[in-house]
Formats: sequence, structure tokens, C-alpha cells
Amino acid sequence: MNRGPKMTQDLTPTRIFEVARGFMPARIILTAHELGVFPALREQPKTALELAEKLNCHPRGLDRLLSALVTLGLLTKSDSTYALTDLARRAMLPESAEYLAGLDHACQMWETWSTLTEAVRQGGKVVGPPMAQRDRKYFEKFISAMHANAAPKAQETVALLGLSGLRRIVDAGGGSGAYASAFAEQHPEAEVILFDLPQVVEIAPQFLKKYPGGHRVKLVAGDMLRDEFPAPADLVWLSAIIHMFSPDENRELFARAARALASGGYLAVQDFVMDESRLNPPAGAIFALNMLVARDYGDTYTESEIRSWLTEAGFSEIRRLDTPYATAIVIGRKR
Repeated sequence: MNRGPKMTQDLTPTRIFEVARGFMPARIILTAHELGVFPALREQPKTALELAEKLNCHPRGLDRLLSALVTLGLLTKSDSTYALTDLARRAMLPESAEYLAGLDHACQMWETWSTLTEAVRQGGKVVGPPMAQRDRKYFEKFISAMHANAAPKAQETVALLGLSGLRRIVDAGGGSGAYASAFAEQHPEAEVILFDLPQVVEIAPQFLKKYPGGHRVKLVAGDMLRDEFPAPADLVWLSAIIHMFSPDENRELFARAARALASGGYLAVQDFVMDESRLNPPAGAIFALNMLVARDYGDTYTESEIRSWLTEAGFSEIRRLDTPYATAIVIGRKR
């Protein structure tokens, strides 16, 4: 019997209860972020009353939140005054290089994960409009989180592909352009196109300007499930995309990529690539539930599923590349 990945800590009834209550510190941090506690303490320490006036909060409620943040190591308290710890300055202030830019999206995820029980009952998300219909505010938070995840990995991952002689690269659903910028930097002879929804294309320039290759990235608006990709391309790159769609939608997506590719071109898919038990990597098994609450049909998929879609779309020479992270790349070449 496959009992799943080995836990790093042996479970006991007490430990299970601690895990079940793990939402408490998470909610404390998210609430402090939403209220603006950390920027309010940027310049100097303040009392709970001073902060309550500044943040328009009830003094008692805020005081209890501040005390909890002290126990989590994000604030210190001296007499009646609260101050940021060095850790909080590194992680919670937007000007820091280590700022946790995904916190806004984590607050959005809190809302969807709160519906998990009903999503399991119904087999899909129960709140929120389709992705393409969400507003700019949602996308700003979402793309910031995706950027924070992709930016540290992009250069290394692009180099891992080991491809040369590419003339046109299409980063489909490229979000902030972290990967598109890395492609532009590592393939200076290629035209690099970021192809994404109009709401995302409006936001991308604020991220692209941060990268050496960002100025070379061309922006093209479109819906990858409805519109044809820019063509002809030598590489279509799909990173953190297929988990958003159903198997049938991914088949359509791969077929659309194949139509855009020149003969001999490549489709490279980076995502959680699950083993046949769907238990490994463990992060992918948990992320499948994130797709359950957030999307109508999203999921994490096995290598055999991805390979079958590539084969159906006319790709051969299919191979897997493991990354240093929880993701892997499955790449095929158009016949």
C-alpha cells in the first residue's frame, strides 16, 4: 500500500491537532498585512492606541493582534510600544528585496480555500468568476504572487532547456514576464513574445522594466483557450499553465501550440508533474486542492497524461527535465 510521502515529523494525535490549528498564525499574518500594520511601524515604534488611530481599528482588537505578532517573531514589545523585528523588515515591507509579494494573493486564496468543504462536495469551485472575467485588482495581486515565485527560478530554468537557434519564442500565459525576460537575455537573437490576457498585458510592463532582457519582450494580448498563438514560433513555453485547465482544455491548448510552431519547433511544459499515484511531489498533491477551490476544472497532472497530450498533438522526441524545485519540464518536438 502506498501511504504517501514520508513525513518529516512523526504524526501523533497532538501533532495532528496542531496542524489543524495551523490556520491561526496564518490568519494573524494575513490580517496584519491587510490592515497595514507593518508599514505603519516602518519609521518608528508605536503604541497600540497610536496604531489603532492610524489604521482605523479598535484599540483592544489591534492590541491583541499586536501581541500575537510578538509571539510569532514579527514584532517586539517594550513597555507599551511595538516595533518591527529585523525579520519583519526583510519580509513585510514592500521596499525590501525579500518582501513577500505573494501575500496579497494569499489573502485572496484564503477566501477560496475557505470553501474547500463545499468544493469537495461539488467537485469544483463554488465562488468567483472565471479567470478571464476578473478585474485588474485581482490580477495585480495574482501576477505579483506569480512573479515572486518565478523570478528567482527563471534564469536557471531557461538555461536547463539547453536549446539554441531559436528565432521566435512565445511565452504563453507568461504573466509578469519573468521567463520571457530570461529567454530574451539568454537568446538575444530571438524575438520573444509574452502572450497573455489583456488584463495581464496591461500590468506586465511594470515587471519587465526590472530585467535586462525585459525591454526586448513584445506583448501580445489574447486568450490562449480561444485565440491562436503568435506564429510561426520555434518554442512555445507553458509554465504553471496546464494546472489551470481540464484535460480537454489542455488537449486544445497543445493542439493550438502545435499549429503555431514551425516544423521541428518545441513545446515545453513546466508544472507539477505527478507520479502515477498522484502523491508526489507532495506540493503538487496539495496544489491540486488549490485548483479545486479556485478553478472549474483545474488539477495537477501525471507525466503520462502530459505525454499523451503531446503525442495526440503531433509531438515526438518527448523527454522530461527535472528542475531543482518541485516542478519538472516535459518537452516535445513538432514532427
